[in-house]
Amino acid sequence: MTHNGITAEEWTPKLPDSAGFLGARCALRLPHEYKHRHATYRFDTCERHVRVEAAYRWQVSPRGASRPLEHSRTLRAVVYHARMPTVPFVDPSRTSAAIADEFDHVAARYDLLQRLNPGYSKHLAWSARRLRAGARARILDLCCGTGLSTEAIVATYPDASVTGLDVSAGMLEVARRKPALRHVRFVQGDAMDLAASGAAGPYDAVLMAYGIRNVPDPDTCLLRLREHIVPGGRIAFHEYLVSGSLWHRAVWNAVAGSIIIPLGTLATGRGELFRYLRKSVNEFDGRRAFEARVRTAGFHDVHTEPMSGWQRGIEHTVIATR
Repeated sequence: MTHNGITAEEWTPKLPDSAGFLGARCALRLPHEYKHRHATYRFDTCERHVRVEAAYRWQVSPRGASRPLEHSRTLRAVVYHARMPTVPFVDPSRTSAAIADEFDHVAARYDLLQRLNPGYSKHLAWSARRLRAGARARILDLCCGTGLSTEAIVATYPDASVTGLDVSAGMLEVARRKPALRHVRFVQGDAMDLAASGAAGPYDAVLMAYGIRNVPDPDTCLLRLREHIVPGGRIAFHEYLVSGSLWHRAVWNAVAGSIIIPLGTLATGRGELFRYLRKSVNEFDGRRAFEARVRTAGFHDVHTEPMSGWQRGIEHTVIATR
């Protein structure tokens, strides 16, 4: 087997050499599961590290046996870690195209579903106010969707120059039809690359609601976002962050499993996006881990402010300064 012109034999590592192994894996962008010789290698990401699990299969031919006997064993306890190289592994399920396709299919009913969520609009307004932007600030609503977060920005800063960016054409179509947002410049593009999307800064403030969890490489996204914010400018992440608390994770899964997924599936006829929502929140950072991630990207004055209702301890505004 070859990949990018390089044969498997040229890069196949010894398992103890985990750093070289994982570096080759990421640089070559090999599949999530790769079989070679007697082993199946499985890969996963964990913040800035990569985890590999090896499942071995082998055959033995006992003397006198009519056919080889096959044995298998999965070494689940043997986990190798290495720092991510400059070319990160991208989970195919989190690519912009895959996520955009799901949002396109639910766009027509998305606002209805969110209006049924107690506190949804109120909490977006809180996050907009927590930006503490100037009256005529240049504000980016990143991953703006159907414009519900944009409405919160426009209501809070009516004289601001607002740009809304989202990867989903269907969601943006809904946003552009809203009279209250007629002065907003909407751009279809990738949150990972504002310049290529035609939404380069500088911005005085950025609101990113439910977006950082969905990008394929959050760390790179944060580093790039920082370059589009003026010194002293602020960014607010309106996000579910439950991984640091067993109680809040349990509440989130109870609400997602009993209300969000069934109601979303019933309203849109598609349950994949809502199952992805539950899974992605469970797999993403907790509050403290995300704060640390934002600091690592070069932001300062990083702090978190809470929400009310069932979202308290589950949904947060994480604010940082460039």
